[in-house]
Amino acid sequence: MTFEQRGKALARDVLQKVGAEPGKVTDPVIKNVMGAFLFGVISAYTNDNRKTPMEAQAVTLAILTEDFGMELGAAMDLHQFFVNSTADGFHPTTQKIINLAVNAYRYYRTGDYTTLKKGFDQIIAAMSQS
Repeated sequence: MTFEQRGKALARDVLQKVGAEPGKVTDPVIKNVMGAFLFGVISAYTNDNRKTPMEAQAVTLAILTEDFGMELGAAMDLHQFFVNSTADGFHPTTQKIINLAVNAYRYYRTGDYTTLKKGFDQIIAAMSQS
């Protein structure tokens, strides 16, 4: 199994564990929040496996197009937005979601799915109220 295949399987398993179904979400803000969350998870997974940013990008784009139903161009733009958001001051809210997702990956990796889901639900609830 390739890194991209493993990464996509991981992302889909994380979505399943937190009860998220991006294909059914109609609110673009919540869909982008879910994408930022997965970007953080995929980034942590990529780092743990000593893979390149290009390999992380391939996984992220595959998930955004296949599971979120985005066109490739829009997925590329959103991915670049996520990358830019990792820089201090670019988009603090998205940066916070990505950082929380990096920590969430640790919960996933250790099998603490309750804390993983709780953290995800808190992010979605906070973004739904704004």
